[in-house]
Amino acid sequence: MVEALPSNPYSASERSWHAAYERCLELERIPSWAPHINDPDEAPSDALTLQTSPEVAARTLGYALIEAPTDVGRSCVAWEINNCGDDFEALAGLAHHPHMSNGPTPSVSPADGFPDLYEEPSEVDQDAWGTPHDLKEKVFFTGLLDVRFFRAVRAKRTSVTYNLNRVTRVAHTDVAHIVSQPLSEGTGGLTDTAQRKLPWVFSIASIFDRLMGIKIRELLSNLDLHNPINAVLAEMSAHIEFDLLGIWLTPAWDAHGQVIPDTYDVGATDPDARRLMHIHDRVTFRTYRRDGVEVLPPSPILLALHATSARVAYRSGARELLEELDKDTESMMGLSGSSVDPSFNATGAAELVRALHKVQIGGQACIRRRSEAL
Repeated sequence: MVEALPSNPYSASERSWHAAYERCLELERIPSWAPHINDPDEAPSDALTLQTSPEVAARTLGYALIEAPTDVGRSCVAWEINNCGDDFEALAGLAHHPHMSNGPTPSVSPADGFPDLYEEPSEVDQDAWGTPHDLKEKVFFTGLLDVRFFRAVRAKRTSVTYNLNRVTRVAHTDVAHIVSQPLSEGTGGLTDTAQRKLPWVFSIASIFDRLMGIKIRELLSNLDLHNPINAVLAEMSAHIEFDLLGIWLTPAWDAHGQVIPDTYDVGATDPDARRLMHIHDRVTFRTYRRDGVEVLPPSPILLALHATSARVAYRSGARELLEELDKDTESMMGLSGSSVDPSFNATGAAELVRALHKVQIGGQACIRRRSEAL
């Protein structure tokens, strides 16, 4: 549900956060970009920052502050907002990037990127998959068993047939990437003025570093999106919902208020649809070994990034904008009957709302910048 920004939740003693949020409230009241753009006639046609409203941009930044999973992350976003000063065109550019890491699955075949998830099980694997509960650990969200794995186990050894017969449903699955946009690529979509104000926006990896303090190269070696900590095996419907920021994962807590390791509650923009897709309320990931190599569960940092992005997109209205832009893109490709200006940049359209993934998970680089500014 799209929500207007609430009143400032930060006290005057929280100077940086308070000032940044006030700037968001001010931006939310602006009816149009026109009076605030230096040379509107010279703005590039693919400047996506100008194809959303000041209201959505303001809510994107405001909810990025509110939803930040750590105080350090909140300080990162606040520092960048305050650094824009009264330059609303720069704020528009900044709001363009809060969820840039998500989007469609990379074009590389998931099977190529994660052969372990599809190989025939070893003898050890078969023993580990002795119960329906163990079988369900293999597939994300729905607990369904991958049909290829089912066939491989069935053909491998008939002695496990009894346990496999207790599996009532299988599904075609593929790999869902948590961060799915190429990290070395630029983001585009900014006006010339915004590009000059935000010179560090030259790649998604640099956005992670600058806005979130995430040393993405330390998490994903060689910026490899096909790292197991950046992926989960998902049934198709759950995968699509995850890509569209319709579902997300937040750490689960036990009865004593302690975080349960590698266990997450599933949030959703549409809980009824989630239930009808048989997506579970809670999921647990397991570390497992393949040929003596330990395969780790998904990174909690990357999952937190996705979750915050999804909530910001949902509350700010950016997710609805993405859906509208996707419809416009389809119409330009002849996939629907709606009309749209043929000069509209279809490639960039999907970029705007994938830009909500900037979400702020802290780092010391942000703290150093704030200290230098004081």
